[in-house]
Amino acid sequence: MIRLADLVGLEGLPVMGDVHAWVLNHPKFSPEGGRVAMRVTMEAWTEKAFILTANTDGSDPVVFQYTLNGQPSKPMHWNFYDDHHIYGYDLREEGNPCTLFDLKGQSVEVLHQGDGNHACLFRDKTRIATDSWYGAEKISIYEYKRGDLFSKPLTTFDSPVPYKQMLTHPHPAYSRDGKRIYFNHTGMVGGSQLCAINLS
Repeated sequence: MIRLADLVGLEGLPVMGDVHAWVLNHPKFSPEGGRVAMRVTMEAWTEKAFILTANTDGSDPVVFQYTLNGQPSKPMHWNFYDDHHIYGYDLREEGNPCTLFDLKGQSVEVLHQGDGNHACLFRDKTRIATDSWYGAEKISIYEYKRGDLFSKPLTTFDSPVPYKQMLTHPHPAYSRDGKRIYFNHTGMVGGSQLCAINLS
């Protein structure tokens, strides 16, 4: 579908090292199924990476142009919003707001401000479930309405190890009807458990 050799000369492509040594990973499909996105890692075991999107037949490849500290990068924990947009936490802005971008990396809208990390957008795109940013003393699960500046935690729990060192992160996700938020409860003794919060 997409070969690394096809990327040479693409508009906005970062110039760094041998393109044939790059790795394509973390493929994701848009909700409508019209586009595929992937992370392109330029150096093994580093954050030197960028997002590439294309039609599902490999045509119309587009480089998501985003830099952090002068290096090619990407928003934290990004995902598709629709065929034409990606959302994720903008590490360049104070507070790392959850931001909607077009496919070329231009900021379109702040979906929520306040604490957040692994965002899950509900199907109607009016609500966002998320968890605490790395380094928090306690881990919280939140639900934001689109555009919110603040949200009270739905639940909070201790972690047996520092958040960044955990092998399992909460990764909240909505039920199909939007009445529950499921998450990995990582504060359990002996491991994590799948838990749910009833919203109704």
